[in-house]
Amino acid sequence: MPHTFTVWQCNGCGRIESQQACTGACRDGKVQLIHHDEYVALEKQLAQSQRTIGALLDMLSQLSHATPRDGQWELCFRQAQTRARATLARHRPAD
Repeated sequence: MPHTFTVWQCNGCGRIESQQACTGACRDGKVQLIHHDEYVALEKQLAQSQRTIGALLDMLSQLSHATPRDGQWELCFRQAQTRARATLARHRPAD
């Protein structure tokens, strides 16, 4: 989780603890910020999570619409296992 820090930001002009021309409607409030590099890292994690969720949803959709023929249940199950293992291997997070 990224480290956050609190700053004062003007609700009127947007000034953040700095010198800026005031619009005359200033009222400071606390806001939480994170460093840009931590934000970029979170964006990358989010994109990877979305790809993983998409792959898992695709796999679930295939499984939910599959109807094996009589006598083919075990073969279908084994193929689903193989697809599931491959999906997990592609999307397993690095430790």
